[in-house]
Amino acid sequence: MNVRTAPFCASERYLSEADEAGCLFELDGSPYVAGLSTDPVSGAEQCLIEFAAPELLADPAPLLRTLLDRFPDCRSVVVRTVGEQTPGPLFAPMLTYLRHDAPAAGAAPGADGLAVARGEGDEHEDRVAAWLARALRDGAIDLGRAAAEPAVEQSTREIMRTPGRRTYLVRTPGAEEPIGHGTVLTEETDEVSGTRFADLVDILVDSPEHRAAATELLVRAMAADAAAQGLPLIGNVIHSPGAETDPGARVVASLRARGWQPVFRYQVASRDRIDAGTGARR
Repeated sequence: MNVRTAPFCASERYLSEADEAGCLFELDGSPYVAGLSTDPVSGAEQCLIEFAAPELLADPAPLLRTLLDRFPDCRSVVVRTVGEQTPGPLFAPMLTYLRHDAPAAGAAPGADGLAVARGEGDEHEDRVAAWLARALRDGAIDLGRAAAEPAVEQSTREIMRTPGRRTYLVRTPGAEEPIGHGTVLTEETDEVSGTRFADLVDILVDSPEHRAAATELLVRAMAADAAAQGLPLIGNVIHSPGAETDPGARVVASLRARGWQPVFRYQVASRDRIDAGTGARR
């Protein structure tokens, strides 16, 4: 795959704007975009590379040493890669974004009589907000970080108020209360590529015995609605880069078996791994 022309690659407009903002650099004639970033939930400070020419990631050590000199206080380096592109063994997966395409048709009835419907009005908004907050906390834990509660509350409010938010509720037969939700933001644009997409921000089902069937039904409903709007449905999987085993890798493999395809990833290298792997010194 040519990562310069792959879907969700950096657009010329993005590179021009990065240049104007002073974030576009060159190393040995090859461009990259980098700057300091703060994780909105955990507050962790990191160096974020939103674009790097493929040759810089084929042997990332010179780029990493350059970044540590430029941003000496960063505790990790995060790089966005396209498709199957990999920046080498110093990095571990952090977030994988996958695309699911579906025909623009309504979702079929679910197993066990489950039913999905768009959430309307304020009746279940508090429950949906609680589900979203739980997902944000769990995501921070998966990344090995402590979630800052004020940041969780702020991020939850922002999602709930985002224009184009659609929440789908799943119920068991005859039940008034939902057992889970799927929430998607339908008016999103990827800043790096300029691609419009529907962002599947969370699926959470409280009932273990119905979780698999309910999740499948929610995905079908959201993918069909996204397709009807001419948008790709993009979901993400959180990895555990500091753990001995990564449950996220199994989730990605399972999703790929069901037709999801990776479009881009964020991969992370800790400062300790960079120092050990490149000979850098603090």
